[in-house]
Amino acid sequence: MAFRRAGMLRVETIDELFDAARTVSTPRNVKGRRLAILTNGASAGVMAADRLLEGGGELAELSEETRKALDALPGGRSADVNPVGLPFNADGNTYAEAIKALVKDKGVDAVLVMHVPWAAQPEVEVAEAVAKSLKRVKKLVLTAWLGSGNADDARAVFAQTGIPTYESLSQAVRAFLHMADYRLSQELLMETPDSLPTDFFPDTTTARSVVEKALSEGRDELSEPEAKDVLAAYGIPVVETRLAISAKDAVIAADELGYPVAVKVRSPQISQPFNVGGVLLDLETPERVWEGAASLLARVNRERPDAYIEGFTVQKMGRRPGAHELFVSAESDPVFGPVLRFGHGGMAREVVQDSALALPPLSMTLAREAVKRTRISHLLSGTPTQPPADIEDICLTLIQLSQLLIDVPQIRTLDINPLYADNEGVLALGAKVFLEAYDGSGQGRLAIRPYPRELEECVVTRDGRKVTLRPIRPEDEGTHRVFLERLSDEDLRMRFFGVVRRDFDHKDLARFTQIDYDREMAFIATAPDENGDPETLGVMRTNTRPDNSEAEFAIVVRSDQKGNGLGSLLFHKGIEYTRQRGTAELTGQTLAVNKAMQGLSKKFGFVISPDPDDPDVVDMTLDLTGEN
Repeated sequence: MAFRRAGMLRVETIDELFDAARTVSTPRNVKGRRLAILTNGASAGVMAADRLLEGGGELAELSEETRKALDALPGGRSADVNPVGLPFNADGNTYAEAIKALVKDKGVDAVLVMHVPWAAQPEVEVAEAVAKSLKRVKKLVLTAWLGSGNADDARAVFAQTGIPTYESLSQAVRAFLHMADYRLSQELLMETPDSLPTDFFPDTTTARSVVEKALSEGRDELSEPEAKDVLAAYGIPVVETRLAISAKDAVIAADELGYPVAVKVRSPQISQPFNVGGVLLDLETPERVWEGAASLLARVNRERPDAYIEGFTVQKMGRRPGAHELFVSAESDPVFGPVLRFGHGGMAREVVQDSALALPPLSMTLAREAVKRTRISHLLSGTPTQPPADIEDICLTLIQLSQLLIDVPQIRTLDINPLYADNEGVLALGAKVFLEAYDGSGQGRLAIRPYPRELEECVVTRDGRKVTLRPIRPEDEGTHRVFLERLSDEDLRMRFFGVVRRDFDHKDLARFTQIDYDREMAFIATAPDENGDPETLGVMRTNTRPDNSEAEFAIVVRSDQKGNGLGSLLFHKGIEYTRQRGTAELTGQTLAVNKAMQGLSKKFGFVISPDPDDPDVVDMTLDLTGEN
């Protein structure tokens, strides 16, 4: 989970580590998990398909055009389905023509070309023909020449031409899955959820007041109605619930809720009343509630004579025929902070053991990815007799709970089970919330800091242009590339203290745009251009030491934007940010000839002094403690 959010690929063995490193370093990229398998051995093709599906990959569905092209190949016995079967003695030209058809198919993300040895087949010649056909192919193509002897020479052909090649079909399929997983992890790395999602407006005040009241009373657990009040405050649909201390109170509660109702015993010693016969469903009259409460007490006292019965929970029946039973839980890890777990719920939860972990904060993309990692997600997609569940509502629920854990850090653990889900949305039936005192910031507990939307600010430059100052985001990579390209040679020299190349690649831009919003911060000035598209006008960066004693800054503004006060606005933004986070000192360096930067820093109270190690550089220092 942590590796995935950090953009890393996880492997299990040393051999797998080297295979993965070799695969992900290939210049060819893969855009999805749909693989086409081409082989001259039917059994090998089936085995490769099995490995692919077991690993979470997909067999590409071939287009009509591709099937026609494959049907035209000489001797093809099953060339129109995937895995694509060729004759056992297929020559290099047949392989090349089949590959040509497959790589053109838009429904194919990558192709695995396999060869099963045959005594009379010139394996090296076939490999050379395949390698020649791939010279101008940009789509990922992997090869697996099975066996030894001539197969070693064939694999050498692919290695010399930079085509990924493997000794076994399992290695090849695993390599493809590594590529697909790596692509997904890199996409997730680009996901920077907002600190405050815009999809809903939680009633944080109500949720906090419920929690604070319980803590003030010395309690570390919310009652079920209180827990559901907290969930409802964050937009999660819940079943109405009342507490009762006697059979008479249970009848009164049922009358208030409306029939039919469910009645459960409450006991601190019984975590799951159903296991001891402490639950009655579909009680439709006051008489049945009265009689049911009495029978529950007798049954539970017989099964658990050691348990102290506090009373009953009365709940309006949540009728959702055919709904899937899910669960969502949360707990605080000492290293990673709040962790969400989602999966197959209900009474079979512990038996099925189907769940996925997620680290807050979440976006819809991250929530959807977590749901997809569970086995029950296949059922949620719908069956011939059941419509698909509302996946968007399920994902939104995960986001709402993620935000709840951030806003109310006193929540130690949380468990919703079951959470009904169908085409009408979700409905929480059971909820437990445990508390502990916590005085710090909710965001301070997170392993991944959210995008700090609260730091966004709209300003007006001297020429009247409205500009937004905000923290940079990963998706700003494109506009940041254009920004760097539009900097003059002098701008670059003053910023980087020398001549620098202009061909910034993805790794450079990722380093500029993917920051942690904690020790590293970058504020950009952005505004619409004449076509209404966003453009970056300047950037102010700070990098803070781990002990927060000092932060180093750097600032650059496009030459065509200088003179309208934009540099001062960015500089002020960065200074106030470092001051508010308690940093003691803000420092920077500039070339001695850069009088404009020195003048700007003096305006904000910086002390200018020559650098003792370089006469061409001056140091700029600002005391943020207010002592000077």
